[in-house]
Amino acid sequence: MLSNWFLIFIAFLHFFILEVSFATELKFYAVSELPEGSVHEKVINGIKISKDDWESTFYLEFPHMCTAQLVGSKVILTAAHCLCSNQKKQELCNPSDSIMVVINGRSIQGSCAVHPKYVKFGDSHDYALCKIEEEIDNLYETINIDPDRLARSNELWLMGFGCVEIGGPISRDLYYGIAEIRNPAGYDTKNPSYLMTMDRVAVCKGDSGGAAYLGEPPDTRVIVAINSSNNSIENPDKIQSLLASTSTKEAIDFFRHWSSKNGGICGITPNMQNCHQ
Repeated sequence: MLSNWFLIFIAFLHFFILEVSFATELKFYAVSELPEGSVHEKVINGIKISKDDWESTFYLEFPHMCTAQLVGSKVILTAAHCLCSNQKKQELCNPSDSIMVVINGRSIQGSCAVHPKYVKFGDSHDYALCKIEEEIDNLYETINIDPDRLARSNELWLMGFGCVEIGGPISRDLYYGIAEIRNPAGYDTKNPSYLMTMDRVAVCKGDSGGAAYLGEPPDTRVIVAINSSNNSIENPDKIQSLLASTSTKEAIDFFRHWSSKNGGICGITPNMQNCHQ
């Protein structure tokens, strides 16, 4: 009888381990995996975009719907909280370090690291980098590390697979919106890496980890921040988005240290090829 219970326990333990392993592996899907018609205008009189112009954009389905970008042949950039097993304020982040990238019928394994100062949801050091085991031949997004390129009133393109109205369902389609910078990074001493936009366009659930671009996409663009959170207010024309700036010292140090050990990143590593400008 004891041996039977022992076997049952071993079988349960084996099942539990498999379930945990499955649950902690995150799957990123390339925008090319989306059906036609899944890329849309976000605002009235916006510029229609094609998913062909955003082939380095990925979406994450588990444990949270998020967005990510390919910033090197083997490097994905997203938000740290997208890798956490929970997203409740004050709860410590328990990040997953195992991912799978699905693109053009290929499934590629990888591993991730979050910024060492990211501890819980709401921290402004909301950066994560993932290294995949095989190269993806593409035109990669470029990270800006020059704070002088950003100024109050700059208009940013916010990209993501999130909801299109406050409190609404996640769309699972790729949207963009243009929002104006209200406060640059450093305005909030408790969250020094956050810059804030305030506009009728804002990030929403599912947009987390997506990029905020400066330039005139799709022709010219550079990542200046990572979509992190929003603060909804009563006026729908003045919704605050909190974005983790890529040009703070803490962000740059993290990017450079990680890339020195794991692979080249456009905007960080000198002489990188196939980078958007």
